[in-house]
Amino acid sequence: MSAPFEAVLRPGRIGTLAVPNRIVMGSMHLGIESRDDGGEALAAFYAERVRAGAGLIVTGGSAVNRVGAAGRNCSFINDESDAPRLRRVVEAVHVAGGRIALQLFHAGRYALREAFGLQPLAPSAVASTLTRDQPRAMTEADIWETIALFARGAFRALQFGFDGIEVMASEGYLVNQFLSPLTNLRDDDWGGDALRRRRFGLEILRAVRRMLGPDLPVIFRIPGADLMEGGTPHDDVLAFARALAHESVDAINVGIGWHESNIPTVQALVPAGVWVRYAADVKRAVGTLPVIASHRINTLAMADEVLAEGSVDFISM
Repeated sequence: MSAPFEAVLRPGRIGTLAVPNRIVMGSMHLGIESRDDGGEALAAFYAERVRAGAGLIVTGGSAVNRVGAAGRNCSFINDESDAPRLRRVVEAVHVAGGRIALQLFHAGRYALREAFGLQPLAPSAVASTLTRDQPRAMTEADIWETIALFARGAFRALQFGFDGIEVMASEGYLVNQFLSPLTNLRDDDWGGDALRRRRFGLEILRAVRRMLGPDLPVIFRIPGADLMEGGTPHDDVLAFARALAHESVDAINVGIGWHESNIPTVQALVPAGVWVRYAADVKRAVGTLPVIASHRINTLAMADEVLAEGSVDFISM
């Protein structure tokens, strides 16, 4: 008879990082990232999750600049004022014996103008049904500046002692907006067909990898399905995953659904485990590269069952 949760408790590896089990605490904005307490509450929150057994923690998205912020309460990896808080988080997690990756984030057209009075940027001037704010289509200079900010953020994460980084390229945020023909109406080097639509994400990976070298693991969270009419075709998602693998990403985390989608993804009415097949499709596309499944895997028993099937390598909860 196998031991309880044998698959969950099996050690794993993401790039150079040894992970003691197969459970990833997925990224979420907590609303306390900017609290004026020197990062005390944020550090305590993550340290407690280490003690509860998370093998790897991914922070809430840390915006690479203010125009890419989802609100005022997120962290800003490239702002000096946030450095002490982020260092404190890393220290607390490491003291507790854990591992933590920082998520690099840009909201694109989901950014809130009222947060800092800045017009959102996007691949094309297509408003979101969430904010109904008209974004400005990014220029070539905007695009390269944003890529450089992702790379700079990755380097700062390395300096602060994070154990890896994750690039948010799912859930309808900026990188996902470039991938999707629904929001990328460009006909230049950054849009017009699937190959050019995925270029932005690949250039971010290349810039990040040049900045970090091979030693710090890089994870990309990509959309298993946008759940939007006219969204990213499934074949395009798999092609993006294969391209990331070719460019030496260390793991792929598979998200589901845009925030403005009418299809529920995590609510109790959604059947448990229903989204695993999208992560399994990505796993088949990338072979031995570690793949993380997420959404509606809410118990260790279900996580163990999914992992034992061998269709994915880690579970994000």
